[in-house]
Amino acid sequence: MIIMGKFQPIILRIFKLVLTADSPESVVSSRIVSLSLSFHDEAEARQAYDRLVEGGTAQFPFTLQPWGFYGELVDRFGIHWMITKL
Repeated sequence: MIIMGKFQPIILRIFKLVLTADSPESVVSSRIVSLSLSFHDEAEARQAYDRLVEGGTAQFPFTLQPWGFYGELVDRFGIHWMITKL
């Protein structure tokens, strides 16, 4: 949704998938959509990351962060993913 030239976050809940998008004005990006998957199980989150990164590019390795495990990647189709273990 674009309102007066500003991007507004959009959140859609579909089963376990949460689609979100937002970025600070200082970030220049050609991405139209970023998909976010959140898991309660580390093994499931790591498996999702590993499967999606096959043939794609790791943007941020799936590692432990202060808020939990997190990683970003672009899959082989050019879709940007954010994977989180809560």
